[in-house]
Amino acid sequence: MQDLKVHLTSVTDQWAAVAVAGPAARAVLASCLPSLDWSDDAFPFMAVRSGEASLSDGVSSLFHAARISFSGERAWEVYVPADKGRALWDHLYQGVQAAGGCAYGMEALGALRIEKGHVTGAELDGRVTLEDAGFGKMASKTKNYIGAALRKRPELTRDDRKKLVGILPKDRSQTFGAGAILCAADHIAGFGEGWVTAVTHSPALGHWIGLGFVSGGVEAWEGREIVIADPVRGSQTIAEIVSPHMFDPKNERLKG
Repeated sequence: MQDLKVHLTSVTDQWAAVAVAGPAARAVLASCLPSLDWSDDAFPFMAVRSGEASLSDGVSSLFHAARISFSGERAWEVYVPADKGRALWDHLYQGVQAAGGCAYGMEALGALRIEKGHVTGAELDGRVTLEDAGFGKMASKTKNYIGAALRKRPELTRDDRKKLVGILPKDRSQTFGAGAILCAADHIAGFGEGWVTAVTHSPALGHWIGLGFVSGGVEAWEGREIVIADPVRGSQTIAEIVSPHMFDPKNERLKG
């Protein structure tokens, strides 16, 4: 097995990255980095392209761009050598401001990702399988990979496994907290049927929403009420279970 030994070196620290997201992202990038064709045909979702750029203060650089999106918006990430990161930021930010945009932070990104049902460490806690998170279709049916045998064990394929879902308060004016327990209306006790992992106010939907895991997933709770029990904060909220993809489920914004 000597021929299978490899050495890996992380080059993450050698690169700086800037994400440009939103309806005007394509126009901004086409204006600031014109060496690439940013159209859908030339630069489809999940593609990676490379080009040359003239950045701020006369700095020139090779850059790489990936059309990916954690926010669910039309978006790209642009990468340059780390020592040219500030020049890239200044260059792109001028274009963003001219288009009426601004810098966005982690709170905004968190709200966007919850609306779309994108998972983070709050959901992927080491107990979650591909199927639990709704990623089963991504697993190869013809190739072997680490975990392929494990995910087929009976305990990990039960119908009542906790699966990722969206959570909406029945009364849209109410809110609830992350870490609360999801309980059947007639049995508000113990570990319940699941738990809430993330909560935000959704600007797109106009009310509070959340992500969590519940026994059997969306199919098991369709048309049924569930109670968000929060004994620490002393509250109970009636809710409904929906798809975790609560906004733009067809990804029209992302791929448009």
